[in-house]
Amino acid sequence: MNPGQLFSHNIGVITAEEQAVLSDTCVAIAGVGGVGGNVAHILARSGVRRFLLADPDVFSEGNINRQFGATPSTVGKKKVHVVSELIHDINPSVEIKTFEEGITSENVEEFLEEADV
Repeated sequence: MNPGQLFSHNIGVITAEEQAVLSDTCVAIAGVGGVGGNVAHILARSGVRRFLLADPDVFSEGNINRQFGATPSTVGKKKVHVVSELIHDINPSVEIKTFEEGITSENVEEFLEEADV
């Protein structure tokens, strides 16, 4: 499927130029549990194609009622891997770099250097 077709319904709410900016924007999200996972989900559906996702945690049963990607089948799996797969399912042309150790003093510069937002 053509990425342009995936997000063509956004035109009218935003312009084609604004859609192109979204597509080229790299978004860094530190923590993909509660809020971060939902933000990643909405941005992927809005046409953002580049993500940096960081989270050292795995899904637990207590996450199922409130976190994007948390299901009985994802309990025990790394949040960044599950959310990355789900975003890729929304838009196969997405580029995602994951930081499964979360943000540390050793990787914070690498995490932020590519990010636009």
